[in-house]
Amino acid sequence: MTFLEKLQKLPVLTKKIILWAIVIIIGIIFLAVWVRNSQARLRNFQLEGFKEQLKLPSLEGSQLGLPKIKAPNINEEELKKIEEELKKVKE
Repeated sequence: MTFLEKLQKLPVLTKKIILWAIVIIIGIIFLAVWVRNSQARLRNFQLEGFKEQLKLPSLEGSQLGLPKIKAPNINEEELKKIEEELKKVKE
């Protein structure tokens, strides 16, 4: 009897256990490889040149095409009146 024939004659529960054991083992192997590769990449990571490699646009001088909005000048008296009106509305 070959190995495959022996597997085919096993009960379904045993087949499932074997399948999940193989899946878990392969998953652990993939996880170990991923961790090692991540560690190697982090060791070789150069923080100094990272910003230059990204080539992000600067937002300091650009307006992004948005219009300028001017806030109205409200003195303290007008502000107190507005606050009183809000209190009245809330009641």
